[in-house]
Amino acid sequence: MTGLIDVSISELTAMATKAARGAGFDWGMADEAARATCWLAARDLPGTKALADLLDQLDGKTLSEFAPVIGGGEWTARGGWLCPVTTGAAMLDRAEVLTASPLRLGPTLCPLLVFPAVAEVWPGGAIAEPCDLTSTRTDAVSIKVGSGLPSTPTSRAQVPQAIWDSLSTYANRTYAPATEASRLAGAGAGLSDND
Repeated sequence: MTGLIDVSISELTAMATKAARGAGFDWGMADEAARATCWLAARDLPGTKALADLLDQLDGKTLSEFAPVIGGGEWTARGGWLCPVTTGAAMLDRAEVLTASPLRLGPTLCPLLVFPAVAEVWPGGAIAEPCDLTSTRTDAVSIKVGSGLPSTPTSRAQVPQAIWDSLSTYANRTYAPATEASRLAGAGAGLSDND
């Protein structure tokens, strides 16, 4: 299947949350991943692609290795690469003390997913060049106060079908498999199928 599908931000929130959970995030961080994805998608930025790329890179890995180690002038991760979701959550947790600009992040996966937290911590904040925000990995991200936010958000998003299918694959991991007991209790067709 190709093309774009039109979904509400609410539908995307549910899908992104389940997909992140299916890839190994705890429910709290899955909510953060969905929030960042939807913030971007509502502004016609490729948040869904960034999330799918991130989940592909983190699937089956120990997520704590990608959490930020905060110290000095640069945030890094024990595993070598920062997760933008946990990094964004750490920024939000420390918003009161993050008044200094610039802030430097070490090697970061899918840096676009950090931008929603930056916009909340520093209204009007921007991620500085030379970082390619749409890359799957970047060596460093410098955050400086400056330029305005992307366009006004909308209540719908256009998602490439292939990306939606990828997120669905991860989301499907959150569903409990059917058992004989659940079928007999009324989940599904049970012992008889009336079709």
